[in-house]
Amino acid sequence: MIDLGHRNIACITGPLNISLCRERLKGFNDILKKHNVKLDNKLVFEGDFKFNSGKNAINHFLNSGLNITALWAQNDLMAIGAMNVLIRKKIGIPQDISVIGMDNIDAAKMLVPSLTTIAQPYREMCEKAVESVISQKEGKITNKNIVLQPELIVRETTKKLD
Repeated sequence: MIDLGHRNIACITGPLNISLCRERLKGFNDILKKHNVKLDNKLVFEGDFKFNSGKNAINHFLNSGLNITALWAQNDLMAIGAMNVLIRKKIGIPQDISVIGMDNIDAAKMLVPSLTTIAQPYREMCEKAVESVISQKEGKITNKNIVLQPELIVRETTKKLD
């Protein structure tokens, strides 16, 4: 989003009592800082990974009068919920607001416009998990964090700001 010129980027998190959601939010904030963009807490909405929380979040952002040009949801289902509201309100995606989800669920490519998303390397994640379990069974205790690269799947819901 930043490479596309967006600076007013809203974020719909998953439940912040889950460490994964807090880590994703921290990563989001770190990237913004790296590009000299301050995270406005008004642009963060705590969701629950469900469709309706995406709808609630975008309604919250729209009703608040905040000038957002982009939205990142921590999963595709919340992004789709937000898109549902934007489309019903005749707010152009990506003409008015660019949208990115996460997880690359099958529905992401079926939507019109199709959802830009971040695909996680599930196969590699499973392989690493199995390797870790086997190592532990063999008495090799490893407490290392393994970081795998996700893949950005660019589809139709994002565009460069004019």
